Amino acid sequence: MIKKGSFVKERTLGRLLLKRVALTPDAPAIGWIESNEIKSLSFKSYKNQIEHLSLGLQKYGMVVGDKVAI
Repeated sequence: MIKKGSFVKERTLGRLLLKRVALTPDAPAIGWIESNEIKSLSFKSYKNQIEHLSLGLQKYGMVVGDKVAI
């Protein structure tokens, strides 16, 4: 039997990203148009960018549970 709330806890954005990186690290994760050219980041590169951002926020005192607006 699944405990109430356990399903949500297991399916966080972070965990979903890590699972996808493990399955298809070189597949395109996000894309955009720059100078009339389609650019993209792979899931592995996207995860690395997120990790760098996270470490930078931690350096300035952010902790788990803090809210950030972008």
